[in-house]
Amino acid sequence: MTNLIEERRKIFTPEEAASLLDRLRGFLTERDIDCYIVGGFVRDGITGRTNTDIDVVVAGDAVEIASAVAGTFGARLVPLDDVHQIARVVLPLSERRWQIDFAPVRGSIEEDLRQRDFTINAIAVDLAETRAGWAQVRVIDPLGGQADLNSGTIRAIAPTGFQNDPARLLRAVRFAATLGFSIETSTEALIQRDRHLITAVAPERLLEELSHILDSTRADYSFRCLNRLGLLDLLMPELTAAKGVTQPREHFWDVFNHSLQAVAEVERLLRQQGDYKNDHILSLVPWSPDI
Repeated sequence: MTNLIEERRKIFTPEEAASLLDRLRGFLTERDIDCYIVGGFVRDGITGRTNTDIDVVVAGDAVEIASAVAGTFGARLVPLDDVHQIARVVLPLSERRWQIDFAPVRGSIEEDLRQRDFTINAIAVDLAETRAGWAQVRVIDPLGGQADLNSGTIRAIAPTGFQNDPARLLRAVRFAATLGFSIETSTEALIQRDRHLITAVAPERLLEELSHILDSTRADYSFRCLNRLGLLDLLMPELTAAKGVTQPREHFWDVFNHSLQAVAEVERLLRQQGDYKNDHILSLVPWSPDI
């Protein structure tokens, strides 16, 4: 998957996002600044999902450009990384909060995409080319990300990807959970090889990824996946001691599997509760005086 694929296709773009990006395109065009939309917004737009986080790469000082955008749009600037020139612009529009993360393009757009985490995120659109709308937009896809989107596959771009950013170890499982995808075999092998690096990731980044996993409908699958890949023991060593610990005969599982099964049952109840309020969820739980 090394040939550059440039295909025109429809990118689902909510009206608010389209209006916001039109304004951004006009702002940058006036200043002769090249800009590409990359990653999750394009990925989710191809599959018809809404993503309120927009990642862009620009030719120039990204923090300076983000600051100018925030001032012009009446938005809030959040510096994220001064060393790597990454900044966020937060725009509260109607009921949604949109945010645009600005970063400098690393070489050409194709070179930039090759430095990303997974093929499904190595997809881009030239913002200047969206002037005619989003119905037939040229998609820049040098690594076959659209094919992996179609097959529901999480595939690492490079063997060193997890070494370059160990948070990707957990992010792979997060994308599998939130998108309903599967991690392909060679990527799983890379995760198992580099799993020890997860302990070097900042706690707040781990919390963010775990929060996404728990907020998905596949938390049970995700925790079992983390266990299979050797990450769970490093993230939650307290659970390691529960493995193989037997319980009284009325229990079917050992303590570890009982804990994971509890997650699965909570997910089942949340799926079944429908329009029930949270305080009525116990009505779905089998109950008896003996219990």
